[in-house]
Amino acid sequence: MKGFPVLIKALPILVVVAIALSVGASQWSKSKPSAIASSPQLMEKSQNTQWGTVEAVSDGDTLKVILAGKAVKVRLCGIDAPEKSQPLGIEAKVYLEKLVQNAGGKVGIVATDTDVYGRTVAEVVFVSGKTEQSAQEELLKAGMVYTYPKYINSCPNAQPFKLAEAIAQSSKAGIWARNDQRPWDYRQSKQ
Repeated sequence: MKGFPVLIKALPILVVVAIALSVGASQWSKSKPSAIASSPQLMEKSQNTQWGTVEAVSDGDTLKVILAGKAVKVRLCGIDAPEKSQPLGIEAKVYLEKLVQNAGGKVGIVATDTDVYGRTVAEVVFVSGKTEQSAQEELLKAGMVYTYPKYINSCPNAQPFKLAEAIAQSSKAGIWARNDQRPWDYRQSKQ
């Protein structure tokens, strides 16, 4: 009975994880064929995916990618990282740099839009061997970024992104261990 209170405290996290695994997997598989294929060979054949090499990481949600010999600014769809001048802003950038490094700099870009700054808004995937990772999901699960309420629903994988954020919230990872100003509010306050 001594372990029972621990189980009760962990129950909300276990429920979120169970929901994320069941709903997230089905949502991911439904949206995956149109956006992100299951292997590098299939991804390269996909009409929706462009392959490039990351030249630089600007911050926790923006990359400079070489696509077809041209440098393109890519804004990760549906998420917002703390600004570099905010708490955990530099950490979010460093975390994204590590994801890029682990993938050898190669990324798959599934463009969804162009923003007001001329950046390509996209879902980004890293492939290392036979393993693929969504940049957005990895950043969200680690608590390095927020889903961006104004734009999240324009992403093909919005539901798995929301579930990844819920997991980070439940475990109080990164930004969820704090109560800092959201990046969109921070930028608004600086205008």
